[in-house]
Amino acid sequence: MTPQLSPPEQVAIVLGLVSVYAGRQLHDNTDSRRLGFAEVGISSLALASVIVELEDRLGREFDFEAFAGVETVADLLRAVGLPSADGASQ
Repeated sequence: MTPQLSPPEQVAIVLGLVSVYAGRQLHDNTDSRRLGFAEVGISSLALASVIVELEDRLGREFDFEAFAGVETVADLLRAVGLPSADGASQ
């Protein structure tokens, strides 16, 4: 069983995974959250891998249809139900 993680811990996991797949460190700031996956070199296939790994690390299952329009880090955070910018969930 996955221990309950706080939203900041979950955001850190998302950013950490995106950083691994992007091959560069992304920090938790507005500029990083606005980055498009194409800008950081993450293909749609790699994004699918990120989502599968997020399911495992966050201990949740996601509906992949919710990720259809995901183009930025902020979009990904919203799709997994986390604050996307400035601590506010959209």
